Amino acid sequence: MAQRHLILIDEQSQESRLNGIVENLHKEGIELIYKEINPNDYVTRQEDGDLVFDKELFKQALTEVPFFHYLDMFATDYNLIDNQLKGIDVLSIFGELKPSFGKKVVIYSAHIESVIQDILMRENESFEEQVSRLKLLARYDVEYMKSEGEFGTKLKGLIAKEPNMSIDNQLSENLLAID
Repeated sequence: MAQRHLILIDEQSQESRLNGIVENLHKEGIELIYKEINPNDYVTRQEDGDLVFDKELFKQALTEVPFFHYLDMFATDYNLIDNQLKGIDVLSIFGELKPSFGKKVVIYSAHIESVIQDILMRENESFEEQVSRLKLLARYDVEYMKSEGEFGTKLKGLIAKEPNMSIDNQLSENLLAID
């Protein structure tokens, strides 16, 4: 049975959807192994009472996923922690850890139409920061999805696709997996 590995970042559990996908893929001879990570688990309270996202703890949680180096897909909700963490920020963190990830990245949101606008036109940011985010998106094979309706079916379809593994991709994935 073929295996696929998925990390999904969302502040709301997607366990029921993912379990449905696991069952459907199992019928097709594919075993989906997934890990959900809730970014709210990496928020710490400051002395002044403010809640702040701890990027380093989040990075550690990502790298501690047992199949992090054998990942087939990375998915993130776009709207995560108000005024602190968006899907593009998660993708940036992921990019620091896996800069040459050659497989599918999924960004989903109930309001997917506003995602690109948010990436391009954030207030109080320089042109260089906007260009940097666009370069980040261009680095990955990004699929944008609406998190409602046929989300589970579309995600299942992407997972079921045969991975595009050239000899160069296989070699780089195996070299990156070595500690």
